[in-house]
Amino acid sequence: MLYLLAVLYAGRMTSPRSMVAAALLCVVTVFLAPAIWAPDLLSPGGIRNRIFGVIIGLLMTWLLWDRRRFALKLEAANRELERRVAARTAELDAANRSLREEIQHRERTEAGLREAQRLEAIGRLAGGIAHDFNNLLTIILGYADLLQAEKEGDESTCYSAEQIALAGRKAADLTQKLLAFSRRQMLQVSVFNLNDVLRAIDGLLRRLLPENIRITLLLDPAVHPIRADRTALEQAILNLAANARDAMPQGGDFGLATSHRVLSAEACGTPTGPQPGSYLCLVVTDTGCGMDEATRNHVFEPFFTTKEVGKGTGLGLASVHGVIKQSGGHIEVSSQPGRGTTFTILLPCVAETPPLPDAQAVSKAAAPGTETILLVEDDHSVRRLSSLILQRAGYSILSAADGADALELMRRHPGPIHLLITDAIMPRISGSELAQAFVRERPSTVVLFVSGHAPEALLSGARTLPRLDVLAKPYTAEELLTKVVELLREARKAPPTAP
Repeated sequence: MLYLLAVLYAGRMTSPRSMVAAALLCVVTVFLAPAIWAPDLLSPGGIRNRIFGVIIGLLMTWLLWDRRRFALKLEAANRELERRVAARTAELDAANRSLREEIQHRERTEAGLREAQRLEAIGRLAGGIAHDFNNLLTIILGYADLLQAEKEGDESTCYSAEQIALAGRKAADLTQKLLAFSRRQMLQVSVFNLNDVLRAIDGLLRRLLPENIRITLLLDPAVHPIRADRTALEQAILNLAANARDAMPQGGDFGLATSHRVLSAEACGTPTGPQPGSYLCLVVTDTGCGMDEATRNHVFEPFFTTKEVGKGTGLGLASVHGVIKQSGGHIEVSSQPGRGTTFTILLPCVAETPPLPDAQAVSKAAAPGTETILLVEDDHSVRRLSSLILQRAGYSILSAADGADALELMRRHPGPIHLLITDAIMPRISGSELAQAFVRERPSTVVLFVSGHAPEALLSGARTLPRLDVLAKPYTAEELLTKVVELLREARKAPPTAP
């Protein structure tokens, strides 16, 4: 019995030292135990049998121990294999997650590019339509002003002309929104602090929004100045406020918050998003009804609206998008049904200091003039109207249909030409090329560009001219005369330029 226990004990051993102990235990059980309990078993024949028994026991012990050792090694190998499989599985899971994230990032980038291309195509179409309408509206507004001036005592005719002008100005507002969306409107860029703008329009916002909407301004005093069209940006903020008002018929909260934000290259992962740099961040929030994903995907498209027929043009947010993009900024919208809407606007900061407000107001009285003006306009109706307006104000008018005719007329004219009024986009020779060629031969001439949408590239070459200004179409007779009077008045004060 002791011998069997020794063999079984040896089979459970896992080290050579334990194996030796088990072997000694077998010897003890075979030789010593019989000597104590049965001395007659120590005869020569019995000893030989005991030796064979010990050998067989040791062999069995070794086999059992080797089997146990092999089982332990196999168990250890299984554990190592499971560990390696688990580690490899974790690596594959991490690689799969990274691959899924990369695919999702690429899909978002491709979707953003497709959206940008779609909006760009819509913008080109809208800009082209707006440019053609601007010429027509210039004619409508101009002749309405002339009709009012001619029939000043005729109340019926003046009322009709006034209604024509009113409808024309409303149509002009629509075309300006189209041009804003297409990023082709004429911007009067200046450097200013957005906090000052928000404080200035606070009273207007409180008149625009009903009393059941609470307005909150959180303005960071450390924000940097920006360069943009102040009036266009004010209108964009008012459009967002009007949109929030319509989303909160039962009242709610409307908030404007500014902060300074620096974006690193890692934070700007998409080509359609903002570029790395320093930005002023404007966050516009409301607690209105919110939007679903389908509405968010189309919210910046022109003529897209969720309002009833006749309640909106669908150009408010489209013009906001265009103004921000044309100013070099970025706008995003986040919203969920029933949880309000948040617009995040990023505008590039500049290192310049905003100029102090001019205390002297410029007089806009259009005094009669005697100077000579060369008017260059490829649209016959617009050219005829502008000539009529300027001639009635006392100016001598030379008119040309394009740049080539204007240069020929300039060289044939013996007297001075005080002002060149030219369209920015014309066949054969552009307005910028005409102005540069004109000023080379007549350096004292002042230049006034007139255009519905003059891209910066078309005027970039003319920006170096010493006397240059821009008038956006459509314009009224008063606006044209005011701009002409201002330019000629400044030209008279300036010292003469040598040819």
